[in-house]
Amino acid sequence: MKQVFSLLIVASLFACSKKTDGFVPSNSIEGKWNWISTFSGWGGLSDTSSGIQQQLDFIDFDSYTWTKNDTMIHSGFYDFQNKHSWLTDKNEWIVTAEGMTTPMILKVSKDTLWLTDEATDGATHRFLKD
Repeated sequence: MKQVFSLLIVASLFACSKKTDGFVPSNSIEGKWNWISTFSGWGGLSDTSSGIQQQLDFIDFDSYTWTKNDTMIHSGFYDFQNKHSWLTDKNEWIVTAEGMTTPMILKVSKDTLWLTDEATDGATHRFLKD
């Protein structure tokens, strides 16, 4: 009887775990990313034709730097979790990072990375792998 009860507890723990699509960002995002564009509800679209150069570098799975025209604008530690986003009303990979006031939704597809502010009228930044 104890074995059946133990088996039921273990099975229920696995049944309650969050499901993801198998994507784990740590392997996909490490390295340098070159900024392509930013779309914002406030500022419209900015892209590389504006003369701005930005680079995002995810280092060692826990630290990052973000430079704009060779000047560091953000740096520190970051973390990501697969959790419910109030913005999209579904589970997303959410990045929180030192120096950034708003958590960001992280999406990666092959060599493209998108970071979207988890805020109404927030910005979406698009990067290509260096």
